[in-house]
Amino acid sequence: MPARASGALARGVRRSDFIRLSFGTNAAAGALKLALGLAGLSPLVLLNAAYNGVLAAARLAMLGHRRAIDADAASEAGARRLQRTSSVALMALGCTFVAFNGLMLAQDRALSFDYNVALGFATCAFAKLGVAVYGIVRERKNPDGVVFACKLTNLADGMASIAITQAALLDITGSQNVLASGCFGAATGAAVLGIGLWLRVRARRGGA
Repeated sequence: MPARASGALARGVRRSDFIRLSFGTNAAAGALKLALGLAGLSPLVLLNAAYNGVLAAARLAMLGHRRAIDADAASEAGARRLQRTSSVALMALGCTFVAFNGLMLAQDRALSFDYNVALGFATCAFAKLGVAVYGIVRERKNPDGVVFACKLTNLADGMASIAITQAALLDITGSQNVLASGCFGAATGAAVLGIGLWLRVRARRGGA
């Protein structure tokens, strides 16, 4: 096998491993939150479980794209489509976070969490953040557009998960501060929105 082809194959395998890890993390988080949501009949937790399911489905789409390696226009077009789809999801998440936390501030009412839910959210948040950091470090020199979209989505999802976890842990310890939690959540939402816009611009410019 020529050296160039061998290098491309190695990049493809490495890319698949990282995206597969991202898929597994989101699928596991979605399953855990679904169980917690059903046990506590919590619409908020069930909604978050559905969101993790959407992220897992997005990772499956990325895995389905893994065999197209830098070669043809169809591969580049597919990478841009995945980037655009990911950017829309991130912008929607960012806007939802800003609106939700703005409403929480306006009503001066914090979220309330069960201990098991808070513990589950914390576990998922740190696992997601760990995968995000792993992807950024492991794939820092990988120019592939699919990997780039996956790295940014993981980072934004980890940030959002940490914001929810902070609110959950403060609630169960009785030290919840609506102003601090609301502002932190809104700032996190704005950052996620910014990441989504950046990914959108990159996709429009043909970054892959």
